[in-house]
Amino acid sequence: MIPHFGSYDLLRRCLRELSPSRVATIVVEDGCYEKEIRDDFPNVRFVTLSRNSGFAAACNRGLAAVDTACVAFLNNDVFVTPNWQTPLLDALARDEDVAICQPKLLSAKNAGYFDYAGAAGGLIDRYGYPFCRGRIFDEIERDVGQYDSTREIFWAGGAAFAARTADVRAVGGFDETLFAFHEELDLCWRLRARGKKIVFVPESRIFHVGSATWDSMAVRRAYLLHRNSIIVLLKNSPRSELGLVLGARYLLELASAAYFFVGGHPDRAAAVLRALVWNLWRSPATLRRYRSPGEPSVPRDLSSFVYPKSIAVARFLGKVTRFSDLKW
Repeated sequence: MIPHFGSYDLLRRCLRELSPSRVATIVVEDGCYEKEIRDDFPNVRFVTLSRNSGFAAACNRGLAAVDTACVAFLNNDVFVTPNWQTPLLDALARDEDVAICQPKLLSAKNAGYFDYAGAAGGLIDRYGYPFCRGRIFDEIERDVGQYDSTREIFWAGGAAFAARTADVRAVGGFDETLFAFHEELDLCWRLRARGKKIVFVPESRIFHVGSATWDSMAVRRAYLLHRNSIIVLLKNSPRSELGLVLGARYLLELASAAYFFVGGHPDRAAAVLRALVWNLWRSPATLRRYRSPGEPSVPRDLSSFVYPKSIAVARFLGKVTRFSDLKW
């Protein structure tokens, strides 16, 4: 299933690379339409939305059309490799508690390097900042096989992953309030809270161009990234830790805004501050919407997947640039 908004040239290449896999394919045109591509790919099912509703909503519309036990969510700027789907489906078949499998995500722009959006599997720190095995903030590692083992992760990169259809539907799919960014982290966190597993499968390799739709909208992207990250934290962080975690997170957000401003990006600094203000204003409503009064204060222990310190402090003060250098 491929949500699409943007370049049809990229989508055509994605579909050409996907064609030999012989998997049923659904493309959700998120507020866009092209007649010619239907002639080029007659075996692809197209679902067209009348307006741009966002990545999360497009994924949900595609999910509603799926009639198979497993579904793969792919960005329109990924290029699969031969037999990419088999290791992912095998991993799902081996363990019924596995809800999502992520392939090794590699950069289509920088040969030999991991992709920013998922690399070798996602983790988070105590304050809700996501990072990857193979990528800490903008520091991206070269792939030399250092993460070539199947293992559980906290979240799977939204650029490409396979999932058990029933499990994704059981938690309500993607949160459309997020529009785009961090929707996969939120989905995986909710699945993990139900005891499900998220697994990295390195035998499957997929290349990702990255930010193909958002390159011209850097300020909007920054706003959504920072806004959504706090929403996901409000929704999913243990209630007993929420006050402390949010207080620290807001201070880190202010530091992030200062970093952008001093670095000569005042528009991005303003986007971070707008996201912070939005969350400060809307936090009570967010908590009322997503957190029930009788919710247990101590959810399933996920500490083995959560870095107990601040990944931002480790990166910018501790100068840590590789996942293997983290003192965990």
